[in-house]
Amino acid sequence: MDRLFRRKIHGLAAVLLIPLLLVSTATVVHAGARAAPSAQAAPPDGKGTEREKRREKAEEKRKGSPDGLVDLHITAAPPEGFKRPARVRKLVEGRAPSLTLASAPYGELERVEHQPGWGNQVKVVGWAMDDASATAPSQVLVYNRTSSWWTTADAYRPDVAHWGTGDRHGFDLMVPIANPGRNTVCVTLYDHTATVPGPEMCAGFTVADPIGAMTGLGWEGDGKVTVTGWAIDPDTADPVQVRILDDGRLITTVTADGPSDDDVLAGYPAYGTDHGFSAEISASLVEGIHSVTAVAVNRAGPGSDIQVGQQYYVAPGDTTAPVVSFGGAKAAEMRVNVDTGEVNVWVRFEQMEVTPDGSGQWVTRDNRANPDTYLYTRLKPDTLYRFRVTAYNYRSVAPPVVLERRTPRSADPVGGMTALSWDGGEEITISGWAIDPDTSAPIQVRILEDGRPVSTVTADAPMSEDIAARYPDHGTGHGFTAVVSASATEGIHSFTAVAVKTPEIGGPDTAIGQQYFVAPGDATEPEVSFGKTTKATEMRVDVDTGESNVMVRFEQMEVAPDGSGQWVTRDNRANPDTYLYTRLKPDTLYRYRVTAYNYRSAAVPVVVERRTMRPAPAAAGELTVSKVEDEALTVQWKDNSTDEDSFELRIMDLDSSASQVRTVPANAGKWQVNYRVEGLRSLGDYMLSVRPVREYAEEQNPVTYQAMTSGPAGINEFGATPVSVYEGCPNGFLLSWTVSNTTRIVIKRKITTEVVLLDEAPRPPSAWKGQYKDNWNDRSAKTYTLIAYDPSGRTTTRSVTYGGSAVAKDGTATPPTRPADEPPARQMSFTGSGVSDPGHRAPSRNRPPARRPADLKPAVS
Repeated sequence: MDRLFRRKIHGLAAVLLIPLLLVSTATVVHAGARAAPSAQAAPPDGKGTEREKRREKAEEKRKGSPDGLVDLHITAAPPEGFKRPARVRKLVEGRAPSLTLASAPYGELERVEHQPGWGNQVKVVGWAMDDASATAPSQVLVYNRTSSWWTTADAYRPDVAHWGTGDRHGFDLMVPIANPGRNTVCVTLYDHTATVPGPEMCAGFTVADPIGAMTGLGWEGDGKVTVTGWAIDPDTADPVQVRILDDGRLITTVTADGPSDDDVLAGYPAYGTDHGFSAEISASLVEGIHSVTAVAVNRAGPGSDIQVGQQYYVAPGDTTAPVVSFGGAKAAEMRVNVDTGEVNVWVRFEQMEVTPDGSGQWVTRDNRANPDTYLYTRLKPDTLYRFRVTAYNYRSVAPPVVLERRTPRSADPVGGMTALSWDGGEEITISGWAIDPDTSAPIQVRILEDGRPVSTVTADAPMSEDIAARYPDHGTGHGFTAVVSASATEGIHSFTAVAVKTPEIGGPDTAIGQQYFVAPGDATEPEVSFGKTTKATEMRVDVDTGESNVMVRFEQMEVAPDGSGQWVTRDNRANPDTYLYTRLKPDTLYRYRVTAYNYRSAAVPVVVERRTMRPAPAAAGELTVSKVEDEALTVQWKDNSTDEDSFELRIMDLDSSASQVRTVPANAGKWQVNYRVEGLRSLGDYMLSVRPVREYAEEQNPVTYQAMTSGPAGINEFGATPVSVYEGCPNGFLLSWTVSNTTRIVIKRKITTEVVLLDEAPRPPSAWKGQYKDNWNDRSAKTYTLIAYDPSGRTTTRSVTYGGSAVAKDGTATPPTRPADEPPARQMSFTGSGVSDPGHRAPSRNRPPARRPADLKPAVS
């Protein structure tokens, strides 16, 4: 009963919503009175958002997409003016959706799509079901302006399955496109018997025309214009034709089947990458601006030809004579500067060597597009030349310009040998630079050893900036590097660099540098000793070869118990002072072989042997102080090693940074070590460290602990100050103190009897500063006593006495009267009792009276 009631309510809601749906537009329309089942059956893997993704995709197609359809809209009713086929009108028009709620179908038209190769067809995709027979597939009527088709919604759609409906409720059908331009495809949902109609939904779309672009138009002034771009017909992946027009006149037709810009076609992966085109046409002979247009031809399906780009070029007029002047000149070179005054022009360069009678023969040297300058090379020094420069384009040739000039006289090469280096091997490296002032071309450099040629190289490498700055007209590529063999004869040898004059110019070669090399004699045995090392896996060997430019080979052998072993080469180094053997075994005997050699000979090897260090004993642990005294500390730690020879105990005074080391005998197997450190200062702050020591073994890291010695409590300051004076009487006293190493203080006042004013504890043994106000106010003498307790309970005492005196009404103090032979009375005295630290000893009777604090007011009576 409840179920039937709910179905009636749902059906009534569907009837009320249908008019609203007919006048609304949405990217995806959900048909029927029920909520979208995919939202109820959202699986845990996030597929519940599939409809949102479909909406986003539909929205993209509505705005325009490369699949052949643009301006796609899915609505709840046909567009205005849409005429259904006659057969469909009989089924649909005038009939409202069924009120038989149990069998009323519902679903949605999700999308209409088109892919390359489908030609004049689109695919209609959606889903439909009814609750009367939830597992039986619904029927769907699909139609356009001219035709209609029935299809069954039985395709696999697990995303819309819910509560026993099954997962086969999808439909997709290929439908012909009715006509070019704007099209409409509609669907009406029916129940599984095809008798109960449901809502109608429609999709309007426009068939896409070809797309593309003209990406470039190039012209270099030679009469040819190059047009490039790309074009695609969304109805097919096959290449399309592109027409090229000049000023609206068809010039040529090409096929867009060549390589194209990957970045452009990345947005159209279904069409492949070969949709580029390139066409070469003749430039117009009419001076002025000309337009070049590319039109993509529609190849498949509905659509029309589309202009994909238009660009312009300027056809020049007749060429004019250029402005020509001379630039720099060398004995074999002459630079000519050219200003054509326009772009897209070619220039021909010719030369003539003028004979004594003024005749000669023109020789073409080059033809260049839009040149600013030209360098005539391979000329003769001190010779008269004519130079003819002619500008031209594909329309005309300008009158030539002729100049003449004599080349300068020849100069000798310049250069330098900047370095000669040798690392002790068989090769010597020589570097430098060389320039022939008569040409900017690189020249050759000949290397001689003791006057004998040993190498020839070309000076065409980069040279230093400072040298290049001195010869700006020659460029930077005039450096050279030569590698030659070192002499096998002991003694001094000279190496000379000779710059070779350019043969075509002629002239003498020039020596540009000479340096010397000392060839060594036979290598001698080095002095070898062991250096310091701190690891059991390493061994340092120090070497003194007694000479430079020598190589040293380092070898090692792990010695077996029978004394045998195999040599292993570790390294070869030039002029070493030391070498560190690594990755060795601890407490193992090794032999080390050191051989000095050079390119001429090898010295007799030096062999030494030594055992590597033993591993470090296990580190101590749990370092602490078990007993604290005034001038001693009892240190305790855990012994984790069984093979130590002793322990190193280091004590550092943190106040003075002074350090001392104590040697503690080995523990002899005991688990815990106790050691009393004496001779320390009272209240000293110390850093303690302990490490086990083993002979010829690695050093172990120490463990550390910070501790302080004990001592008496210290009273640094104690005083009493009258708070104020009223009619000759003090209005109480403010007691102030500063103590150290104190855990408790007691303050007493005595007039006739002692009264405890303050008893404060406990506190950690540290500096302690405080104040206390005593409100007792009379004229009698008072004694205040401070008792400080150290951590062990010992006390340090200090007292301050305030004697009576007369005080005038104006607040000034008047000393009391006394006999003339009586010594002056002290207004305040300090007495001490108990144990005092050395800095605060109690005053003795022979000591002078204590000075009254500056801030203490006169006594009052």
